[in-house]
Amino acid sequence: MSPILKIKLAAEGQSEQVKRQREPSQFPVKSEKVQLTADKIMILASKEKFKRQRKIFKENGCQSWKFMMLPMVQIPLWVCVSYMLRVLTGWNNIGSKPMDPTLTTEGLGYLHDLALSDPYFVLPITLGIVALANVEWNFSTADLMKLTTRGVRNSLRPTAFDMIMTLARGSIIFLMAMATQAPAALVLYWISSNGFSLCQNLLMDKFLPIRYTPYQRFYSNARLPRSAVPLIKY
Repeated sequence: MSPILKIKLAAEGQSEQVKRQREPSQFPVKSEKVQLTADKIMILASKEKFKRQRKIFKENGCQSWKFMMLPMVQIPLWVCVSYMLRVLTGWNNIGSKPMDPTLTTEGLGYLHDLALSDPYFVLPITLGIVALANVEWNFSTADLMKLTTRGVRNSLRPTAFDMIMTLARGSIIFLMAMATQAPAALVLYWISSNGFSLCQNLLMDKFLPIRYTPYQRFYSNARLPRSAVPLIKY
């Protein structure tokens, strides 16, 4: 919707300028359309897009406040589970014994005590890779939805999604630093949580994709004829 609105505004502004140049006596004062700049076009297109978006959502019973229902449930649940695992592993009070004694007797591979941190930093690195893969996958989804400025030439105006993704990437470094000191059981939970989220996104984009663009994310070469030429080259 945004590119179409911008093109229409630019076309109206250009047509008004042509009329004023041809007949300056009839247009002694510059109208708002003549004074349209790139920044004004971007602001007006954004306002019109959100106005139409709210109207469509209201007509279909999809109010904007409903988008916050999932994080309102998911984030407190994630915090509670993480806090529970901190208490079970004894990390809530550093130096105290874990509430679950089986964590000290049952391990995983070279980890013989899940209440201690990983001495070889394998789990923190694995956590960083899985979390970064999940973030980048969501970022590429936003690229297809034209929510970011990545790939846009001469664009110095980052979107809100660009800033969110930058913060998400920075938080991964903070999470990896915490994982180097956290008990192995807690880091394993973080890895499984991010891994489940990544697999969920991959499967849903594969079998239940949102048709936000005319292009599919997953392609099967067996379905394409030999003479097929890609429309977009990355």
